[in-house]
Amino acid sequence: MGKVIAVYTHDIREVRGGKRILRIATDACPAYLIEMGDGFTLIKSHSELTRC
Repeated sequence: MGKVIAVYTHDIREVRGGKRILRIATDACPAYLIEMGDGFTLIKSHSELTRC
């Protein structure tokens, strides 16, 4: 479980761990920057998440 720290409504491109990450985001289907309990962050699309 993590905490949402940012919501993006535009495409996000990053390099993490040597891999290129692309999340396509819109107003209807945003991307989220999530901070895990250990401080690790990740980006997920709305369609990849479920509500706890």
